[in-house]
Amino acid sequence: MKTLKNLILISLLFIASLSCQDEDQVQDQYHIKGEVRGSNNEMVFLKYKPASNWETLDSVVLTNGKFEMTGEVDEEQIVYLVSKAFRGSIPIFIDNKDIAISFHKDSIK
Repeated sequence: MKTLKNLILISLLFIASLSCQDEDQVQDQYHIKGEVRGSNNEMVFLKYKPASNWETLDSVVLTNGKFEMTGEVDEEQIVYLVSKAFRGSIPIFIDNKDIAISFHKDSIK
């Protein structure tokens, strides 16, 4: 009887541990969800400069001022959002996590 109680207790603890989610759990991809208010139908590029030349990590078209990018990076790094939809570039510290960004196209100088 005592063995059965222990078995049930261990089973319940195992099930409870499976249902818990760790907020610090490592993701295997980045997910950028962005909004550029006041702009539409322009390409947005995620660029980085590993050596002497700029490389494109990802690109997407703005739809109704919104965009989403998903991908994977090996390590944390600084990348830049670049587009004709806004002036300049926006630096982003990226790793494999969720990122949200929202701004008006005229607020970037």
